[in-house]
Amino acid sequence: MSMLSGHASTTQPACLGFCGRSFISTNYSEEATSTSSLSQCGACSFGYRSNATSICVPCETPLQAYDWMYLLFIALLPLLLHMQFIRVARKYCRTRYYEVSEYLCVILENVIACVISVLIYPPRFSFFLNGCEKTGLKEWYPACYNPKIGYTKTMRCTYEVVFPLYSITFVHHMILMGAIFTLRSILYCAMLYKAYNAKPYYLAIVSVPLLVMIHSVLSGLIFYSFPYILLIGSLWAMCFHLALEGKRPLKEMIVRLATSPTHWVFLTITMLMLSFGVVALITPLDIQYRWSLLCLVPVPLVFYLITIPFSNPATTMRLI
Repeated sequence: MSMLSGHASTTQPACLGFCGRSFISTNYSEEATSTSSLSQCGACSFGYRSNATSICVPCETPLQAYDWMYLLFIALLPLLLHMQFIRVARKYCRTRYYEVSEYLCVILENVIACVISVLIYPPRFSFFLNGCEKTGLKEWYPACYNPKIGYTKTMRCTYEVVFPLYSITFVHHMILMGAIFTLRSILYCAMLYKAYNAKPYYLAIVSVPLLVMIHSVLSGLIFYSFPYILLIGSLWAMCFHLALEGKRPLKEMIVRLATSPTHWVFLTITMLMLSFGVVALITPLDIQYRWSLLCLVPVPLVFYLITIPFSNPATTMRLI
């Protein structure tokens, strides 16, 4: 199922753009030669895309590792965002018990959304996904490549060429919204209505539609750049978190990081995100010893700790 090119089929000329022909009365097979069963050029059905001969064929190629990492990135975005909302609202919480209960609820909401989203896509009721082969950024925006006949009439051939990576995100976020309305509402009504601020709940409800809007416009760009987003975002989060501790001696900083559960959890998450970004970046590469690059993951943290004495201008002037 390679991308549509200018090659024509043996019976009819190739369609333009991402358009394709569907079999009307017979199933597609390599031996099918009858032209009477082919439709006119148009958009392929859901779960299909046009091949090199302009015939709409089902997307039955197993997703590659990079595709799965993209879906994992999409699933982690609302999870980390909602956990950050809870962390910001910590000052309104009476006890750590209520805070942990909402963290667990957020994790459960996202797990439910991920599991259901994967199960309803083909092959259904399995934790595997089939999809279409992808070759470039423009396949994420087929509406921008609808062919024009005679430079006047536009042929509408907009469909999900990158099935299922585009639509499954909308399904995931829709299920996530339902899980938030159900589980979080029960949690607040049963436990937190008098002991906790509801800002994380309202922010979660608002953030999901915003993520959907961003995905609808920038999904293709995010697909090819999410490893860099992970790297930059995790490095920024790590530096910002450590900078909140202020200018402390190296030994004192190490002791605080080693003895505080909050620091342990936050630094573990940022290191995992940094590792995830490195893995996503090197997976498509065909180079020897590429996995050895994971050894560079602790370097930013070590570099920050070592250079703490040089971050004070007065100390720097004395060294000079």
